[in-house]
Amino acid sequence: MENFLNRYRKHHRPAAGDLRQLVLLAVQVKERPDVPVIRLWTVTAITPVARVLEAVRSGSIGLVRNYILLHDTNDENHRLKADLDRLKVENIFLRNELNLSDRAKALQVFQKTTPSRTLAASVIGPARDRSPRCSSWIAARLPASSAEWV
Repeated sequence: MENFLNRYRKHHRPAAGDLRQLVLLAVQVKERPDVPVIRLWTVTAITPVARVLEAVRSGSIGLVRNYILLHDTNDENHRLKADLDRLKVENIFLRNELNLSDRAKALQVFQKTTPSRTLAASVIGPARDRSPRCSSWIAARLPASSAEWV
């Protein structure tokens, strides 16, 4: 008998586990028919594995989907930033042109109301050669049409 027990020792533990499960199943059926113990065991045994498998599946699908859908997003982002910078510069230029046209309209109104001849000039900055006689020389751009009477 001792030889028999030693010979099939590896089969005793699973058989004991099966016997334990059958006893618990019998107790469960007799006492609480509304909550099956096997169902609880199955849920507690399978749920963590299923969660891990679902996380791996959804993560890999999400990675592939994002790679396929967003593979050229970086280039498009750089292009959109360049367009935005260009539009900002263009907006500043157009605002300056609008201010310049407003000043030109105001100057035309002033020239019409002033009896003497006036000359409009754009100030582009201080002159490089400053005279010792005057400390506030200004470089100006004169319109080409006014060159004959200046």
